[in-house]
Amino acid sequence: LAFEIGSQETGVLKKLAQREGMTLFMVLVGAFDILLSKLNGVGDEEVLVGTPVSGRRHADLEQVVGMFVNTLVLRNFPQGEMTVMEFLHQVKETCLQAFENQDYLFESLVEHPGLEIKRSPGRNPLFDVMFAFQTQDKVEVEVPGLKLRPYEGENFGLTSKFDLTLTGHQEDEKLYFEFEYGTRLFKALTIARFADYFKEVLTVMGDSAGLEVKLSHLEIMGEEEKRRILEEFSRSESRYPRGKTIGELLAEQVERTPDRVALLGLSYLSDMSDSSDRCYISITYRELDERSGRMAGMLKEKGVEPDSIVGIMVKRSVEMIIGIWGIIKAGGAYLPIEMDNPQERIKYMLADSGAKVLVTTDKIENLIDRAYMSYG
Repeated sequence: LAFEIGSQETGVLKKLAQREGMTLFMVLVGAFDILLSKLNGVGDEEVLVGTPVSGRRHADLEQVVGMFVNTLVLRNFPQGEMTVMEFLHQVKETCLQAFENQDYLFESLVEHPGLEIKRSPGRNPLFDVMFAFQTQDKVEVEVPGLKLRPYEGENFGLTSKFDLTLTGHQEDEKLYFEFEYGTRLFKALTIARFADYFKEVLTVMGDSAGLEVKLSHLEIMGEEEKRRILEEFSRSESRYPRGKTIGELLAEQVERTPDRVALLGLSYLSDMSDSSDRCYISITYRELDERSGRMAGMLKEKGVEPDSIVGIMVKRSVEMIIGIWGIIKAGGAYLPIEMDNPQERIKYMLADSGAKVLVTTDKIENLIDRAYMSYG
């Protein structure tokens, strides 16, 4: 998918780069990092992007025919509290350090024993996304007796080399970009939205006020898309069934679709958890009903009854939803408590609410079977 940035906006970005002592490449890769960070949306504040370099820093190699291209991995940390300008300066330092070490072969980096990189046949070992920007102008070649013309390269294998690649170049005072993507991962309409989001990030960068916006507050959606989501897609008016409790509504749904997926999300307690003690799992409505039912039974044994307040201190996960449903089924009201709160704050919330039971977990295998309750 190809798109372009107009000459006026390109000029603004070039002035920004010149004013801040950067190259246009640094500004663009910074915008791409911000886009990826926004699309990621899972709280991770680390972005890894591969980029090719010519590998011809030595003067003796400039006229030698051959393939010297190396790959660098640019690792940046777009933290939400940083402003756009602060992040761009971080990208600048990352690029300077990376290009200073561009002679270190990518293959050597991957095989370095100190990194202990896990290899997989279907994935790149260090990054899944590539950014490439060509700064050289097209060179006209004249050969006596021959007529030469530019030829657009084609991906003859019709296979994306990475999950997502953004390639750009400057020509006639404009910027031209092209997304190459894996069709098993993305639809064409999705990539078109990515292009619009990238343009939106560049627009923010072109505004002096936008450079002072925190990354957590930066919006990549255009006004039209925001209007559609907030107005059109949110029109879900329906009559709420009066005379039924939430528990009864869940029971009806379980009866209608017992084997449909009810929850899909992070689990910190599953047997399938990886080394970070978390993985993604899914459970059906029947499983949700059974597990929350067992939790409700345990809570009733601990004295929970209608109008009881029960504290729940669990990471945002599938287990949290199971715990909440268990409290509702037991007739109680749940009081969510952030695990990162100071101890004094937690004690105050429990004491002030009158909660006698606290549901929590400590990386145990099953929240339902081994949750522990402590009386206040």
